[in-house]
Amino acid sequence: MLRQLLSGMTLAAVLASTSVAYAQQQPIKMRVGWNQSPGHLASVLFLNKDNLKHAGKSYVVETIRFRGSTPAMQALAAGEVEMAALGSTSVYLLVKKANTDARIVADVIQDKEGWWSSPYLVAIDGPIKKPEDVKGKRVGTNAIGSAGDTSMRVVLRRHGVTDKDFNSIEVQFGNMPAMLTEGKIDMSIMLPQYIKQMDMKKFRPLFVHREAAGEQQTVSMMMRKDFLEKNKAAVEDFFEDYVRATRWFLDPANREAAMKIFMDFTKQSRESLDYVLTKNDYYRDPNARPDAVRVQNSVNGSIEVGVIPEKFDVKPYVDASWVDQAIKRLDKK
Repeated sequence: MLRQLLSGMTLAAVLASTSVAYAQQQPIKMRVGWNQSPGHLASVLFLNKDNLKHAGKSYVVETIRFRGSTPAMQALAAGEVEMAALGSTSVYLLVKKANTDARIVADVIQDKEGWWSSPYLVAIDGPIKKPEDVKGKRVGTNAIGSAGDTSMRVVLRRHGVTDKDFNSIEVQFGNMPAMLTEGKIDMSIMLPQYIKQMDMKKFRPLFVHREAAGEQQTVSMMMRKDFLEKNKAAVEDFFEDYVRATRWFLDPANREAAMKIFMDFTKQSRESLDYVLTKNDYYRDPNARPDAVRVQNSVNGSIEVGVIPEKFDVKPYVDASWVDQAIKRLDKK
């Protein structure tokens, strides 16, 4: 009986060790959350397979679209995605309020002088002449708490307009031009891919995104620290592909090939996407390296007017080492 028990235990141990070894050989799943395309390169970053040397080997990737930073933050906190594009206010909410030990690991888009800064449009002949006039009006936002939504509230609070003073209506980015033109909302942010749908003889910017906090990293990629530490080798492979793909898309020599990918993915015409990867587009770091100073700029704007209710030092939550390691690996090849 004892011999049979020991034999069974030995067999169980062998099976367990075999199972662990098998699991370690399987590629990890990388679910990557993004909000809008073509602004967030993650939407198309993994479509040019020539850039992906490790995909299907050490990792497999799935990209998932979210309406804005807030639902993406909730998914990351719940472990429903491994990586998510978040605005700076969501970084604070994730690590301080959701108690999620996470890190900013890559750049997504930045608001930088000389590059695109999204305007908040109002009708020229409408009731809003200055920020104070937003009181009592209907404001279109993609998601309450998103990067664009937060910057809008920062600017409005400086002019004495609190969150309770206007009606927030959540609208998908692509529906904002029609809603604004038809008078169903009185103001909304406008992304570069939709600005051509607006008759700019009838609409004007009340202010632009950059006015909230100056030059800033508007959106960052975040990952949970426990996932990073548990899957170090595979994550390093993933970031090597991530940086390689980012370099490819941002290289002017590849613009025509990149534009074809954007057009195929978004189903938009070349004319409507002609701004992409020009100075009329968002600034993106060519190595996807996060900028802690510019993230802090964005956070400081939110602290100033109480959107973030306390001091918050973002530096401990910025980890550029994954991108830096990828850069070293790529530059050696």
